[in-house]
Amino acid sequence: MTPVISGITGLELKDETVHLFEHLGLFIEENQNDITTLTAQGINPSDLDNLLALEEIEIVSNDGVQVVQWLPSGEKEYKKLIRRHRLAERLVVDILGIPLDKEEKTEGPACQLDHVLADDIADSICTLLGHPSRCPHGHPIPPGQCCARKDDKAPPLWIPLTRGKKGESYSVHTILDEDAAEKLIRLGLSHGSVITVRQTLPTLVVDCEQTTLALDPELAQFVMVRKVGNR
Repeated sequence: MTPVISGITGLELKDETVHLFEHLGLFIEENQNDITTLTAQGINPSDLDNLLALEEIEIVSNDGVQVVQWLPSGEKEYKKLIRRHRLAERLVVDILGIPLDKEEKTEGPACQLDHVLADDIADSICTLLGHPSRCPHGHPIPPGQCCARKDDKAPPLWIPLTRGKKGESYSVHTILDEDAAEKLIRLGLSHGSVITVRQTLPTLVVDCEQTTLALDPELAQFVMVRKVGNR
């Protein structure tokens, strides 16, 4: 049987196939890919049978437990799909300004967008956003060809705070990681905060709301900022 999924652009995939790939892929990413868990989470065994027949997945035994894994063609297609979806989420949050706590408003437009994004348009969005490595929920965004080429024709709208320059002021747009956001909020740094970089090495030091903070780079990398005065 000739595969009908691999190599087909997002414009041609049926919605149910897209949802199946995204749903299954998330469980594989999180190592919750045993058959019992997948069926309990609503993945139909007949759908798995179809993907097996199309040579998109394989089922292997791991210490006596049957688990689902991608075969190369299935993994390639999943990465293309999830890249488009997570870039669409970044677009909805970063450009439209819909906050993460409005989950139903974020996911709806993102799902509609990712189903119609061709790869070249996804690359343009990725370049516009500065090649983000994570979606608003903190999940990794698979890199595209534009990332490998380090395209920079469109200047990034936001940069990680770790790339801020000494003496310049920035407005905090979003914090990509939820755990990091909680820690930074306790320090008084959150969405909308205006900060000034006082020192970059050996420690990142910023002024925020009349408070001077020394930030661990592991924490600061999740803070997306825009230079004050940029439009």
